[in-house]
Amino acid sequence: MEKKYVSTHKENNTVFLNITINQEAFSHKLIEEYLGLPRMRDNYVLFKGGTEEWFCNPDILRVLGEKIAKKIHSEKNYGKKILIKTEEIAVDLYKKYYEIFDLLENENPNFKKIADKWEEAIETFFKICSVGFGAVMADLSHYGLSNALEKIVNKKIEQYKLKRSLGSYVGVLGKTSLKTKSFIFKKKLFDICQEIERLKIKNIFLESPTPRLFSLLKRNYPALFSGLNDLVYQFRWIDYGHIGPEMDLKKLIEKIEVILEDKKELGNLKESVDLRPLIKLQEQYFKELNLDEGERHYFETAREFAGAKMIRSELLFFTFYLLTLSLKRFARSSGKDYKDLQNLTRFEFIRMLRGGKIPRVSMLRQRYNFCVNYVKDLNDLRIFTGEKAEKIIREKFQIERVVKTGVIKGNIACAGKVRGVVKIINEPYEMKKIKKDDILVAVQTIPQLLPAMKLAAAFVTDIGGITSHAAIVAREMNKPCIIGTKNASKILKDGDLVEVDATKGVVKVIK
Repeated sequence: MEKKYVSTHKENNTVFLNITINQEAFSHKLIEEYLGLPRMRDNYVLFKGGTEEWFCNPDILRVLGEKIAKKIHSEKNYGKKILIKTEEIAVDLYKKYYEIFDLLENENPNFKKIADKWEEAIETFFKICSVGFGAVMADLSHYGLSNALEKIVNKKIEQYKLKRSLGSYVGVLGKTSLKTKSFIFKKKLFDICQEIERLKIKNIFLESPTPRLFSLLKRNYPALFSGLNDLVYQFRWIDYGHIGPEMDLKKLIEKIEVILEDKKELGNLKESVDLRPLIKLQEQYFKELNLDEGERHYFETAREFAGAKMIRSELLFFTFYLLTLSLKRFARSSGKDYKDLQNLTRFEFIRMLRGGKIPRVSMLRQRYNFCVNYVKDLNDLRIFTGEKAEKIIREKFQIERVVKTGVIKGNIACAGKVRGVVKIINEPYEMKKIKKDDILVAVQTIPQLLPAMKLAAAFVTDIGGITSHAAIVAREMNKPCIIGTKNASKILKDGDLVEVDATKGVVKVIK
């Protein structure tokens, strides 16, 4: 019997063009040349109305898991090697992206020149995805790295009769102290809030209508107003995700007003940009656990992987923002609907910018509604729709059956133990149903869900390792978080009362 492809990753609120470029990137030759790993060829993506599910060859997944585990164990600088190369490529890619952005800001953009720039940038994007492939696959689906860290900590807790929980140690020791773009944005945001306090104009921000505030700042505080605009220019994409929205000056002001109004928000921001307590606590925990050199190496690698993934994640958001901006600019000049253009492949996208033909609108909309993409190799993307796509699903995909249970297990991202009412939230429009201290349950979290995450008492996700979005946000907010449960969002339902024990990695249904 032919081996079926297994579900490896799932995302909501995605864009066809974004997904196909990302899918192709993992078949790049740099994965073999630099990482010594097999490329992720021979894989499918099921795309349906903005939701994508990635199905991979189980043999390739197994070999990847085994090889990455061996690499981490035998190559002491494997994580550092990936991180350094990621940082190097990121510098080049940011340069290329700001060049594209500046070209798009022209009143009459030169789309042929933009196409040339995009062709270069996409190749660089492939490189950063390829180099970061090891960090992604170390904890994808099988959660090999997360499980290895938990095994080490559990052994030490038992050996030394330690009082701290598994989640406390893993949450702190797995957190990166790398100063990524997100860190730099938060630091600049904190500095601006401090400057507002110093100038004693907090009330102007909190009481003035937005148009009047802009006018006052521009006239009376030009340096501050210029700083706010610079922050928007540099970081408008920082929380974009797949579909946005981008940050503009109005949204930045709203963010600042929330921080100024709530001392807890300002305290959390200050804590997130002062890395000294984290570094000190990590050293304390290393001593408590009495880790040997090999055990400590696993945590150092996890932090290096987390840093590499954060850099890549930030660049993914910039990529997706810039692709959409390019489509909007082209649509404005051509009379087309940019949402239809989001269903192009990268080759069609480049060809369109150069004045070439693209598929008819009915075909693009068919792709959005339902299709299956198959990557046989880099530059070999095949798209199936209709009955052909249905046949692939029937014959090729292994669809997991969900077994209802009162106890759900996962990996710990941040320690804690709380009870609350479940709210399943996968889409931004679903955030309206969450109330303070509810339990947010999702396939995975995205930046657009941050307002709901601030209200929630804990997070539970189907997918993601210790370097996932939910894990990072949980540690920043210091909220209990269990990740990688596989199917919590399918087992639980809105209104369930549950106990989230993120000291043991267990979610229990109470009623």
